[in-house]
Amino acid sequence: MIYPEFLKKGDTIGICAPSDGIGDNELKNKRLDSAIKQFEERGYKVAESESVRSSVNGRSASAKKRAEEFMAMVENPDIKAVISACGGDFLFEILPYLDFDLIKKHPTWFQGNSDPTGLCHTLTTMADMASIYSVNVQPFGMRPWDKTLEDNFKILNGTLFPQKNSEKYQNGWQELTDGYDIYKKDEKTLIKVLDNYSSRNVKIKESGRLLGGCMDVLVELTGTRFDRTRDFVEKYREDGMIWYLEIFSMTPELIASYLWKFKEAGWFDTARAFIFGRPAMINDEYSVISYEDAILSQLGSLGRPIITGADIGHRQPVITVINGAIGHVEACDGYLCIGTELR
Repeated sequence: MIYPEFLKKGDTIGICAPSDGIGDNELKNKRLDSAIKQFEERGYKVAESESVRSSVNGRSASAKKRAEEFMAMVENPDIKAVISACGGDFLFEILPYLDFDLIKKHPTWFQGNSDPTGLCHTLTTMADMASIYSVNVQPFGMRPWDKTLEDNFKILNGTLFPQKNSEKYQNGWQELTDGYDIYKKDEKTLIKVLDNYSSRNVKIKESGRLLGGCMDVLVELTGTRFDRTRDFVEKYREDGMIWYLEIFSMTPELIASYLWKFKEAGWFDTARAFIFGRPAMINDEYSVISYEDAILSQLGSLGRPIITGADIGHRQPVITVINGAIGHVEACDGYLCIGTELR
């Protein structure tokens, strides 16, 4: 496993838009400016790709241009970490234009979540290089930073430590008022260990390589030439996999079918545990099964721990997951802690 060089003061942080861009929204641009200023206040330089503030038909630029801008940042020796500007729907379009062999020669941290799953996952499974599943750049515009953002920046600088679940989270989309808005944590975090269609108060302790992201995006890769997941899990069979998964918008039926597809593709052959983040939207008005039923219907027979409600995904705050690293997971109902080891 390739681990890029961690940040240090004086290094350059790149901001690019491999999916959608910020567009002309005044508050979002103000929030981005605030994020850049706060990186600089902490002693780092910032490089922004040309298309970051563009958005046309859900894309910051053409697929080829987005790929070229990302590759230019990877090849720039001064840039030690690249953070995605935002999510979107069309990151998959850039994959044919990326040179994964060249990426391996210039290891650089890439961080993003939601649609950037498509880049995090392929970097790790195709280039055998760790990536980071955590916030896109805009939350760094808040003042003051949430503890999870401070933690994220410590990890980007090479300080690793166990991360515990939050007490509360923001159950809804953030409406910006001045660009500096902090998270409005209004809902109690609920960590559950699932078993046999219910929760049980048992203690879980598992280790394995962390792999996952947004299911809505991962399913786009399955079975394509960019799906090297089975090869990856086989290569690290001895370590096993800790799968972390989260959902943007699905019905329970879709969740079940996607999990079935991943399972049949061999992705879960070496699974040690499954961690599910808080879903953004479960469209279950006409469903005959619940979200938890959907998960258990496909994963319950594997006999592996299943944890839900984690600080991963679209409901802030979120922890920092180093995709491809060894994760050490401890959990029970109401508690989750994830430690990270680089080997």
